[in-house]
Amino acid sequence: MSENIAQLIQTAITASKEWPTKGWDVTFGPRKTPVNNLATAEAFDETFVYRLEAVAYWQRVVRSSGEAAHWGQKALDAFNKGDLADAEDCADFALLIEKPIREKAPVWEPVVKAIRKARGKAA
Repeated sequence: MSENIAQLIQTAITASKEWPTKGWDVTFGPRKTPVNNLATAEAFDETFVYRLEAVAYWQRVVRSSGEAAHWGQKALDAFNKGDLADAEDCADFALLIEKPIREKAPVWEPVVKAIRKARGKAA
């Protein structure tokens, strides 16, 4: 079971790192122009009125991606040391970072639930 949880955490770390590049469906402006990742946002011509907004959105995703992956790695390290309480706390931080985009990129909730279950807590 612990190998499964460690793999679940590693998968979540990888998925978090991919948020800015893989992206998801998001639109900008009254014409609902799709801008589904950072590269697409940056590729728009300066004349696209919502370019700045789209780039800013995806740059926030980049920061969130790095922060979630950081806390995920801390969760994995703690889990591998057998410190489930610390692993849960770190995974909770990653879940909190994910909150504004959870609808688009849900990654960390299953990790937190799995760690809680391993600790014998209600998920």
